[in-house]
Amino acid sequence: MIPEDFFARSLGIVILPILRLLVILLLKDIAQYEIADVISLEYDFIVVGSGTAGTIIASRLSEMKDWKVLLLEAGSIPSPDSYIVPFISAQFIAGNPSIWRHKTVPQQYSNLNFIEQRGLAPAGRVLGGGSTINGLSYVRGSRQDFDNWAALGNPGWDYQSVLKYFQKFESYNGPAGPQNEYYGNSGPIGVTPTKGGPLTDAFLSGGAQLGYPVLEDYNGPQQLGFAKLIINSKEGLRSSTAHEYLKDSSRRPNLDVLHSAMVHKVIFNDEKRAVGVQFERYGKIFTIGAKREVIVSAGVFESPKVLMLSGVGPREHLQYHNVDVVADVPGVGMNLQDHVGPIGLCWTARKGVLPNPVKELTLSAIIEFAKYRTGPVSEYPGDNPNAFINVNGGIDPTWPDVIIFLSSVLPTYDLGIFYPSAYNLRKQVYLEQFRELYGNEGFCMDPFPLRPESSGTVRLASNDPNALPLIDPKYLSNPADVATLIKAVRVVKAIGNTTRMVEDLEAKFHNKPLKQCSTEVYDSDKYWECYIRHMTATFYHFTSTCKMAPPEDPLGVVDARLRVRGVQGLRVADASIMPRVTTGNTNSPTMMIAEKAADMIKEDWLLTDVSDGRKKLSAESS
Repeated sequence: MIPEDFFARSLGIVILPILRLLVILLLKDIAQYEIADVISLEYDFIVVGSGTAGTIIASRLSEMKDWKVLLLEAGSIPSPDSYIVPFISAQFIAGNPSIWRHKTVPQQYSNLNFIEQRGLAPAGRVLGGGSTINGLSYVRGSRQDFDNWAALGNPGWDYQSVLKYFQKFESYNGPAGPQNEYYGNSGPIGVTPTKGGPLTDAFLSGGAQLGYPVLEDYNGPQQLGFAKLIINSKEGLRSSTAHEYLKDSSRRPNLDVLHSAMVHKVIFNDEKRAVGVQFERYGKIFTIGAKREVIVSAGVFESPKVLMLSGVGPREHLQYHNVDVVADVPGVGMNLQDHVGPIGLCWTARKGVLPNPVKELTLSAIIEFAKYRTGPVSEYPGDNPNAFINVNGGIDPTWPDVIIFLSSVLPTYDLGIFYPSAYNLRKQVYLEQFRELYGNEGFCMDPFPLRPESSGTVRLASNDPNALPLIDPKYLSNPADVATLIKAVRVVKAIGNTTRMVEDLEAKFHNKPLKQCSTEVYDSDKYWECYIRHMTATFYHFTSTCKMAPPEDPLGVVDARLRVRGVQGLRVADASIMPRVTTGNTNSPTMMIAEKAADMIKEDWLLTDVSDGRKKLSAESS
């Protein structure tokens, strides 16, 4: 039987490609990057990867006019639709050519209903990296996250020390209020609260009914509580690091930006100092020298891969793949962390009570966006607030250990065309579990542990630089994460049963038992453990594979100034250096890491030569 809104939903699927085409035609003036055609044989600094972090670092280093900087990116220039339009931000997985299409290895304790029991692990492969293709959510994390980094032996990374680096890149676009003192107002990256709607109102009311704080802003003095979503947008456009940093800095004569350049390895001299990189572009191999430093900002999967291909990593693993060992650093590729949780916890709602973003995608709305950067196309699609809660208590009950992300569409919203492949979910499971939702409107709430106890690895598949790495996050291998999620599911169900949810929205839980868990008593802890292990999905917050740590930590890779152990002239600066994943989306703290890294590099190299008063380059060795 064809759902009565089949054609309306089909229209939405057709409209998205049309919208992308129109945006490309109408926004030709947006962010034209200056891309190098000819490069030098040697630079002061080479930055590997123009993702969220590398783009900022290269831009900031090129502020020093006497320094020549090369920024290398394996991907390409983003197309206008993918990096400018807030409305289609949520389409970043399906059919996007600007990503690394990583998958995990088969999981033992999770992803049991997924194809080959493998999860997706996408990452940006484009100028701006994740900031170009992510879901726009802006979450700094908790004060406690950074104080904990410092307590683990990383001086200078406590909350008070890093706050200025958040503020350095922020341009807050929200209403006046107490939260303003926590934000920067003149940085390049836009930070904008969303308006919310009836679903947000009911969700916040539900949180208050259950005794949780309702926050003006979760990036303020307190993260614990329920709040409207905050996104990276400015003047109606996505605010990515490529758009906000590179559009101007790429025109500087001392910064060369080279895309489609796949770095094979860092080159070391006999003193184990990084002196350049080798990369491939359009089938040709190039070797470029670095007089001062190489900074690897290739991302959580590619940064450890580049280090290992360069001979920096676990000795036995490198020898197994016939890679010459430069430095035995066992922690490279260890400590992989992510936020994962069950998908499919959904409620139906009264028809017409929730906004339908597809109906707002009119030709006039597209033209309004192209002309004035206003209207529905300039806004985040749907109604998507967050809740940061603590279900385990612990030493500090104000430090959230679970995030609940509310999505204002059902899994059947796209008729199953994209949803299963967006998670690698088996299509038959999708149909069995969700076909009864066809023709309905509703919403889902996805809980994710923010401080997971499970961690995994990134390893080389071979010594071929073009081979994707082996990613094994070992999801839910620690039972504590499952126990946290069971508690979180109970909270999620309680929210859906609060007064405003039931009376205003007529919310009704989709309580169909999962077929693969039919032997367990429905709604028991054993049932939810089974459900969680079968329906596990990533929240795309991978971190920590090149961990920052003091010398006594055997799995540390970089020190507090992000210098790689055992070698000189080499740093790593991206989400891979986080000792622990932050309590929220990771793009914001990655930008902070980049701003701080750029300042540290400047501090280490800018020494005044008293004899002629000029700035000279020197270095503090690792």
